[in-house]
Amino acid sequence: MSQQFIPNHIVIEMTYRNNNNFRRSETFKITNDKKLSSDIICETFNAIGDNDIVPMQWLLPSLSPLSHPDEPTNDMDHCYMEIAGVEYIYDGQYTHCDNTHDNDISEIVDAVKNGGSIDYKKYEELLKKTQIDEAKALLLASGYTVTSPNEDVSVLLFDETNNSTTTATIDAKSNCGLAISFSEHGDCCSQGENGPPVYIERIDGDVRVVIYSDINKEDPTHTVSLKDALLSNRQE
Repeated sequence: MSQQFIPNHIVIEMTYRNNNNFRRSETFKITNDKKLSSDIICETFNAIGDNDIVPMQWLLPSLSPLSHPDEPTNDMDHCYMEIAGVEYIYDGQYTHCDNTHDNDISEIVDAVKNGGSIDYKKYEELLKKTQIDEAKALLLASGYTVTSPNEDVSVLLFDETNNSTTTATIDAKSNCGLAISFSEHGDCCSQGENGPPVYIERIDGDVRVVIYSDINKEDPTHTVSLKDALLSNRQE
């Protein structure tokens, strides 16, 4: 590919129109630090299209107030934009656009190849988790026990002394034991929130409860054997 088919940068005009027909357009300069050919860049924009584009999905400049279709919104706003124009700037050419976009064109190309940017996919998972958590909270508050597709079972623990509640979730995926987590609680080694501080397991024929009551300690603070609770130990 000769040098003349490798643009120095790309100028893109993005337009946002809300549902009240408010319109805003802005032009952005996108760098081409990896010297991608105009053919590759053109194929990328053809794959994205011109209308109903979610900029965060493809790492494009955004003027919209929202980043994802599943975000809460009002009747006026949304996350979709239009590409009003794309211009390739080569050696010897000059553009008056000084507004440089944060992402290089190579990052936009990679996002299209991967079916969306990593940030967009993470945000989508976060939104899904929020929606699931809100639905679970509504069901739990209505007195239901919630069983998830991954076999987690959630119940609401009600404190009659002060009318507060805590969500307890039992992870029943493993035959090796039960892991129990509680809202606003965790353990030392789990990643993220709500690591399970309580395990119920069977070791060497003994059913026991293992408790991690200190979030700053890796080792259990309490291990309670239930061998004395065997029916065979009942005294008549």
